[in-house]
Amino acid sequence: MRCMPLQSGMMHTVAKPFKTGFVVGKFIPLHLGHLYLLTTALGRCDTLVILSYTSNDHGYSADARQAALEAHFPSALIKVLPPSADVPDDDADAEVHREFCAKKIVEIGWPVPDVIFTSEDYGYGFAKHMSKFFEKRIGHICVDKDRVVFPVSATKIRNGELEYDKWSAM
Repeated sequence: MRCMPLQSGMMHTVAKPFKTGFVVGKFIPLHLGHLYLLTTALGRCDTLVILSYTSNDHGYSADARQAALEAHFPSALIKVLPPSADVPDDDADAEVHREFCAKKIVEIGWPVPDVIFTSEDYGYGFAKHMSKFFEKRIGHICVDKDRVVFPVSATKIRNGELEYDKWSAM
């Protein structure tokens, strides 16, 4: 719960609409758009679960990404996996990634999410897969898909199309 000020200056608590939210991403590099997505998710959930993995870390180590995420979101449950044989290739089919995430939630012992937050179209299919896997309705909230609030993309940062120093949150 979070506190909301009343006009008289007194405080009351407001329940967040979801118990557990889930966000997955590479976060290579973690940037202001990611922070917006994660902050939005955290504001709507009692518990935020963040999973990060990639088959190619592009020079951004799992330890560095873990530290950056923990610094920004100390109350979240965070796991950043290094590239390894059990991590799907970045170009693998969406179903492979969905199944990997669902199994990681179970393996790690995290709570089953009520909602998935993304900034991409894949979120609806991802939520549908997770709902089937966990035999529970899991919603999807798409946050700033058109990159209006933060017109940034990690791919564009990695490709040198956007300035690292301007957009990075690492």
